[in-house]
Amino acid sequence: MKEILPLMEENIQNNKEIIEENKGCVQIKELDWGGDQEKMKETLEAFEFDYVVATDVIFNKGHLTTFSNVFLIL
Repeated sequence: MKEILPLMEENIQNNKEIIEENKGCVQIKELDWGGDQEKMKETLEAFEFDYVVATDVIFNKGHLTTFSNVFLIL
């Protein structure tokens, strides 16, 4: 994940003008949904989300429950 965040930030910068023209706001936050559940809950509760984008997040069926907890908190 760490290598993806800088690419996402670059994409935001490349599209900053379009985002601002449309009165938009984009923030990127790292969320380790497989880590400390209490820390994840604190992170999710600290921000208001309009959208959550997740890609290639389930590689193991055993992770599905843990990943689903993100949406229960939201």
